[in-house]
Amino acid sequence: MVKSERLENRNLRQNSDEPPVIEDPTLGKMDEALERRPKRVGAKKHKMAIDPPARIRGKNLMKPIPINIQKDVDTNKGPNVQYPRQEESREGREKPSKQKVEGYLRLRLLVQDGNISLTEVHKVDGPLVIEDKIDSSLVYEVLVSSKRVATGSITDVGFNRSFPNPKDVPGQEGHFFVEVPSYEFYARLPTKNLSFSVLPKVEIAVYRMKSPIEKEIGEKSLALDFANELREVARLKGINIKSLSKRSQAKIHDLLR
Repeated sequence: MVKSERLENRNLRQNSDEPPVIEDPTLGKMDEALERRPKRVGAKKHKMAIDPPARIRGKNLMKPIPINIQKDVDTNKGPNVQYPRQEESREGREKPSKQKVEGYLRLRLLVQDGNISLTEVHKVDGPLVIEDKIDSSLVYEVLVSSKRVATGSITDVGFNRSFPNPKDVPGQEGHFFVEVPSYEFYARLPTKNLSFSVLPKVEIAVYRMKSPIEKEIGEKSLALDFANELREVARLKGINIKSLSKRSQAKIHDLLR
């Protein structure tokens, strides 16, 4: 066996109940060295003391360490510089105003049998980008006191779709769509000027497109600007905090308090 292989296969730990681990059997045993008798020096046997005293005389001895070495060094001394009094800036002392922090609420909504219910609320930090075009078959808008504050497209909901039959079965050519009675989507509500008194005035409406809308969305309600192109599917009138989970209630209270 090569020496490198013996080192790789050796045991790294040894129990007191097991025989000793031999790393290299070609070397001599320590027992043989222990059995040797001590040599005499001047017809006497000299043994090493258990606690030998330190040498105080002789050459090549290090000087003793001063006892008060820490007292001789003053680490607090430094250049005699007078610094002006430092004060915290007013901007640092000001507490951030909740009205200045941009953010919005991410609302999870359930549409079922022509009704909308709010199931969950999440707070998101950052600005809310309002869409100015409609590029889906479903769209929602958020109104506060009949004034639109947010709108967005609802994609890939409301239908179950099937793929064409690969065997070209008659009647199963192309995609087949089936409208479902319930689906979920997310709407975004900006937190600017939002308060507990405003929540009952919030309305969320869902519309289905009857014909494409080519022009950009203005500031008015979608129902007023595109009455001929849209059909209302469902509408939520007011946000009732008590109907939400405790987790969602805590997030709204933390935001509006």
